[in-house]
Parts: sequence; structure tokens; C-alpha cells
Amino acid sequence: MSENWRNNKYGTLQNSGKERAIDYGGGPDYFAPVRAVILMDEDENLLGDRDSPLFITGNVDTGNSDVFVTNNPVVVTGDIQIVDNLDNVIGIRGSPIFITGAVTDEWVIASVNNVIPATSSKIFTVPLDREYQVLSIHISYYAFADVATRQLRVDFRDTADNVFGEIRMGATQTANTTGYYMIAPGSADLDAFRNTNYLMTPMPPTVFLKPSEDIRVYNTAATANDTMAVRIRVAERAV
Repeated sequence: MSENWRNNKYGTLQNSGKERAIDYGGGPDYFAPVRAVILMDEDENLLGDRDSPLFITGNVDTGNSDVFVTNNPVVVTGDIQIVDNLDNVIGIRGSPIFITGAVTDEWVIASVNNVIPATSSKIFTVPLDREYQVLSIHISYYAFADVATRQLRVDFRDTADNVFGEIRMGATQTANTTGYYMIAPGSADLDAFRNTNYLMTPMPPTVFLKPSEDIRVYNTAATANDTMAVRIRVAERAV
């Protein structure tokens, strides 16, 4: 039995004597299994145990200059090695790491809306840390009394504003009317408004947008007083 400090390259662990460590005979780099954990400061004041939460703020010094814990961002220079639990190097910065087994992407449903009415052209840009799959687009469009035939359109654009996909509504809208447009995979391709003001239009089920790409919803023949509200439903994930 031993009650000495146990050392390894990750720092030190003190055996309090209440939970005695079995000396494996392998030198100071070996530890015995621990069934209970009690955290104390240097004056042996109890900080927490296995069954109570311990909240740490700021920096924590482990007594080992190579190991520290911080809540603040840390800049790392030089090579970064990734090792398994046996200290075998899996990869370093600049070399590929191959993962076997199941890998899952966490997609979540989100709404991207612009319901401020005072514009007939709206652009929705994918954030830098996200990618989108477009699920549906709903448009409420008011055509002012100015005489003109409105034609609504949706463009999917890359980071240079090049259009790589577009949707054109199957019917035009006349002056002094409000039209409600539903664009989604599987929707009927209507060429006339149903119930005087409702139009469905299909879209491909695989519209994906990378960071900084965008969706433009607009009227190709808008007048100055037209207004529009747009609600887009997307699946998004962090990249």
C-alpha cells in the first residue's frame, strides 16, 4: 500500500489515505482505479465530490506547466497531434484523419423570415458557419394600384451572385391584389390562382446552399409601392 503522490505526465494525484491505492509495482506512472473522488484545496477545504457539481471560472493551475484549463480561447502554435488512449498518434495538423464507424450530421429545422413589407426584393444570405437545405418558401405579395403585371421569381445564387437555380411562378399577379405563394417540393404547378389569391409552385427537393450563398425573392416587374413578406423554412447545420 502507498499513500504517496502519484505522478504521470498529465500532473499529480494525491492518495488521501481514505481510498488507498494498490501499488502495481510499475513505478510512479501507474494508477489504481478510483471509486470515489473528493476535490479539496491546498488547505484541505472540500470543494466538491463526485456527486456534487463543481464550477470552475478563470484559469486552473494543475501544477504542470504543460497542462492547464481555461474558459478563454487559447492560441496554439506548432503541430497539433491527435492521439488515442494508448498515446498512438492518429494524425497531426496538415495530415488526414480517417474515421471509421458511424458519422452523423446534426440537421435542425429553422425559419428564415423577412416580413418587413416595404420592399419587393429580398435577399437571404447563408451565414458563414452554416449550410442550408431549402424546404419551403412562402410569399405574401401586395401589388399596389399601379398598373403592371407582376411576375414573382426565386433565384438561388452562389457567392459571386451567379444564379445556379431559379423558380418562376406559374401565373402573374395584377394590380391592386394580394397574392399568397407556396413553393415546396411536391406542390402542384398551378398556372392560375386558386380561390382568387393562392398559387402553388414546385421546387426541387435537393436545393443546398453553402456559406455566403443566398436566396433572392423578387418581382421582375415591381412598382415602387409594392410590398412583400417572405418566410423560408430550411434545414441547417454547422460547418
